[in-house]
This record gives sequence, structure tokens and C-alpha cells, in this order.
Amino acid sequence: MLTDNFYKNTQIVSYDSDKTWIKEESDKTIFCKKGTKEEVNNQKIIKKLLNDKKIIIAGVEYTLTCPKIYSINDGIIEMEYFDGTNLELLLKDKSTRKTGVEYINSLIKFFIDNKIYWVDFAPRNILISSDTIAFVDFEKGIMDKSEKVEDYLRNHVCEEYGLFLFKDERIFDFDNLFKTNEYKVILVDSISESRYRCIAKLLGYEYSMSYQEYLDILKLILRVEEPYVENGEIVYPGVVLDKFIKDNLDNNPIELYSKEIIKLSKIIHDEC
Repeated sequence: MLTDNFYKNTQIVSYDSDKTWIKEESDKTIFCKKGTKEEVNNQKIIKKLLNDKKIIIAGVEYTLTCPKIYSINDGIIEMEYFDGTNLELLLKDKSTRKTGVEYINSLIKFFIDNKIYWVDFAPRNILISSDTIAFVDFEKGIMDKSEKVEDYLRNHVCEEYGLFLFKDERIFDFDNLFKTNEYKVILVDSISESRYRCIAKLLGYEYSMSYQEYLDILKLILRVEEPYVENGEIVYPGVVLDKFIKDNLDNNPIELYSKEIIKLSKIIHDEC
């Protein structure tokens, strides 16, 4: 296994070299991350819920865990370094892609079956070694298990999950998932996710929208970011858009991203 597989790989979606780094001590490697006490508490909660649970994937039995926290001082979390292959890299590599799809589907099914609604579920946050799978990001924490699993998938999982999977590889039907008979009004300014709020306003929803119209925006983003094949190679639009945001950090990136999403969605619609 290589340290580049997670901690130093700039090809991973949303990688931030200013936020994470490694330091070497005489007897161990330590993963350092800018974070909060809340994140540390979230990690402890999820680690307890996992409680060395096991899962069998591709004929191999794995223990599920989170890295041990050593300390948090001045906003820097120091934790155990876990030497594992990043699931996002497995999905992007044509030679391991099929295996990666099996891992991500097995893991999201495990979390849902056990009502562990880990909000930071994403391939880049999952590391796989020979007999252990570790989960490494807990900024957003865990959603209350009394909440609807549909809301967990819609608001926290589907975009990260759908970035790397074709429709026939998914275990969720996005078309049905983003339909609702629930009628309620969403105030645009109350939408916490800035991308969703910006897209809504660009689409003309100045003050309010129905819940279905809100879900349509989430589905629009998923459709734009869906992988496709071009000249025999898999293209990941979500990865391209992530780079687009990074390249425009000084230029109102959320508005530019939102305009790009709307532009691409119109192109996809015209092609269909």
C-alpha cells in the first residue's frame, strides 16, 4: 500500500492539502487534520456503533473501524495513520473498478441495514487494507436513525455515491428516490447547501419552491455528474467540476459552479 493512496493524492475529489497532512515520529506515522472537537466526538460515536463489526466483501471478511484519535490541540486532530487503498481510486482504475463497485454497494447497504447514517459517506473517505476497512471523515457526523433513510440518501449519500457509478451499477433507483408525494413549501433562503440555494435562484425560484422542485434540483446535479464513456474511456464529470471549483476559488466558485451545472443540464436535455 502507498501513502499516496489517500493522504497525498491530489486526484481525489475535494482533496485539500492545506487541511490534511502526515507527520512522522520515531515509532509511528500520524495523520493530522484541521478539525473540531465535534468531529472527534462524531468519530467516537461512529466507532462505538461499528464496535469491530465485520462484513464479507468479495469473499474476504473485514473488520470495520475508525482510526484512533491521539489528540486534538489548537484545532489540529492527530490520529492513527491507516495504511489502506482508497475506494475512490479503486473505482477510477479500470482494472479494479468492478471490485470497487462491489465494495461501495456492500458498504452503503451495511450502513443502511444497521441504521448507521454516516453523513460523510463517500468513496474517498473509505480505506481498505487486507482485513480491515477504515472510515476517516466525520465533519458532518451521523444522522439520527429515526430520520427517513430516503432523506439520508437524498441529502447526504447519492451525489458522492453516484459520482463514480453508472445507472446499472447502482443499488438505488435515483428516479424513484427523487419523487415525492409529500407536499411542503421550501423557503429558498433556508436551504443550507449553498450550491442548491444558488441553483434554485438561478432557475427563478426567488422566494420559495415545492419540495418536489427542490428534489428536482438535487436530481439535476446527479444527472450532470453521472459518468459516461467517451472513446472507450470513462469520464467522471463530478471530478471535472470539482477541479472547476478549485480553479475558481477567487472568483465566486459556487455561482460559477451553479451556472455550469445548469448549462450542462440543458446540453444533456437537448441530447436526449
